[in-house]
Amino acid sequence: MNRFFSIFLPLITLAVFLFPHVLSAQSPPAAIPGTTLAIHQNTLNRFFDTLGPIQGTSNVESTFFNSRVDWTVTHPRVVITKTAANFEADVAIRTPSGFQYNSKAKGRTNLVYNPSSNVITADIQNATFEIALDLLGNHMHITDIDITKYYKTQQLAFPVPQPRNQPVAFRMPNNTTRNVLIKASNQQVWLDDEKLMIGFEWTFTDVTPPVKVTPIVTPIITKTSVTSKPKTAAAKK
Repeated sequence: MNRFFSIFLPLITLAVFLFPHVLSAQSPPAAIPGTTLAIHQNTLNRFFDTLGPIQGTSNVESTFFNSRVDWTVTHPRVVITKTAANFEADVAIRTPSGFQYNSKAKGRTNLVYNPSSNVITADIQNATFEIALDLLGNHMHITDIDITKYYKTQQLAFPVPQPRNQPVAFRMPNNTTRNVLIKASNQQVWLDDEKLMIGFEWTFTDVTPPVKVTPIVTPIITKTSVTSKPKTAAAKK
C-alpha cells in the first residue's frame, strides 16, 4: 500500500490540483471528431490488477448476526457500457468462527480525462458488497460494507499516449524548409461498449521563422559641377 502511494500520489496530485480543467466521460457527441482514440476496458483492468488485493475488517451487528468480518477484495475491474462505467470486484468473506463465503462488490466509476496533463483518472464511487445469510433457502440481507473510501484514497491515474507537439520540418522543392506544428484540440470523451473513447481534432500551424532579408544598399553618386574662371584680358603694353 505504501509503495502505491509513493509511486502514484505525485501523479494524482499533479492531475487533480495543477490541471483542474478535465473532461468527464459522457454520451457520444452529435458529431464524431476527426480523430478518435479507443482505450479498451481490459487496458484499465490490467492497471487495476497491478494494485493487488485490498483487505479490511468490519464489525457487523444485527438481530441474526453479530461478528467481526474479515474480507479481501480481489480482481477489481471496470465494466464500460455506452451509458455507464461500473465498478466490480470479487470479495472473500470470513469470520473468526470459520464461516466464509464469496460476494461481489459493485459501484460506479467516473472516468475523467485531463487534456492538459494527458492523464485518465478512474474515480471509484459507491463501491459496496453485501453481508447476507441463507436461512432455510431464504436469502437474508444483513448489511452492506462500503469500500469506497479505500479507493478514494487510491485514486487511479495513468497517462495516455502523448501526441507529438513538436514542429515537423518539411523540405520544399525550392530547398526551403517549412515548420508545421501539429496539435490536438477540441478534445471530447465518451463511453462505448467496453471502451473509453477520446476524440479530438488536429490543428496545423505554420511556425516557420520569417526569413530575414538583407536589403541591398545602392551607393548614391553625387556629381560635382566644375565652374571655370573667366579669362582676364591681357594687359596692354
